[in-house]
Amino acid sequence: MNSVIIVAGGIGRRLGLGYNKIFAKLLDRPVLSYTIENFVASPGVDQIVVCAGNPQDGTAEDDCRRVQELLEREDLLDRITVVPGAGTRMQSVQCGLDALSLTDEDIILIQDASRPFTSQQLITELIQSAKEHGASICGVKPKDTIQKIDESGCCVQTFDRDTLRAVATPVAAQWRLLRQAREIAKREGYLDTPGFEDSALLQKAGTPVFFIDCGYTNVKITTQEDLFLAERLLSERL
Repeated sequence: MNSVIIVAGGIGRRLGLGYNKIFAKLLDRPVLSYTIENFVASPGVDQIVVCAGNPQDGTAEDDCRRVQELLEREDLLDRITVVPGAGTRMQSVQCGLDALSLTDEDIILIQDASRPFTSQQLITELIQSAKEHGASICGVKPKDTIQKIDESGCCVQTFDRDTLRAVATPVAAQWRLLRQAREIAKREGYLDTPGFEDSALLQKAGTPVFFIDCGYTNVKITTQEDLFLAERLLSERL
């Protein structure tokens, strides 16, 4: 069985919204609507959970209600489970895991709710790679030169772009390996390390994570510039 956790927290500060960016409109539809649509249409996906809002900042109840209303409008209430998120991304993913019925060899995909252009082909490739290798992640080769800076702001090291990848979501992994990686991280105290996500936990636990190029259109909506680009991409597809 292949299950998807869509992480849908946040309040859209960098977009200047004052509410969760998953409800920002792209050609009159919420961002989340496109993200969900891609997974519902994927024949390899069996279960979908959306983790919405954060009880700690008071957004969970309203965000869950709005997600359920969206699903009702699109006749998807029977296909998707909605649960409250938590205070951190990693804790929100756990909320999604807790809502699923899983066996060791099941594949878990973890997706940013604000990525509305994840293709069905990419979803299929990630699932297959995780089945064969244990875990996989998508991303792209950086277009720009990447440099490390010191505390004073001075550039001190230039990296070879050919060895670097800017990673995105979905992340895919066998449940047995993801569970082990999360148990180790919790036991050793780095589960909620800033900047960590589940592919990092898998790597740290010794699981090879295979890379799949997703192309530059698997955009994450974070800023107004991202929203503008997303609208252009959608307009070109219509």
